Amino acid sequence: MSVFKIVLHNPKAYLNAISGVTHLTPKESELLAEIIEFMRIKKLKVIDDEVKEHIMKVANYPHRQCYYNLIASLKKKKLIVNSRKKMELRPMLHAGTTLEITFEDPIQETKLKIYEDLEEVTHV
Repeated sequence: MSVFKIVLHNPKAYLNAISGVTHLTPKESELLAEIIEFMRIKKLKVIDDEVKEHIMKVANYPHRQCYYNLIASLKKKKLIVNSRKKMELRPMLHAGTTLEITFEDPIQETKLKIYEDLEEVTHV
């Protein structure tokens, strides 16, 4: 089987690549990419007040509730893991993540299985 390696150099491109899995809106994708990039630059492990202030400034949010709504949406989509007071990004969003996509071959039914199913139907 052939293997193709795609290297993405920024979080926004990565989130676009996995958009079918994450179900993010374009605005959420843009802001999550900003969170990932900011945390990578600052070498942060958890989403803290520093991240909140940065996102509120970048997104031009007038109220903190807008930020909390974004975080709630990301938690609902299981992209942020919350353990009481510390919120972390899901491991698939960390830098250096390798994403592997494979296609499964459909399972062929054998003639014996078809015969067994047919036999069950006739005995009932």
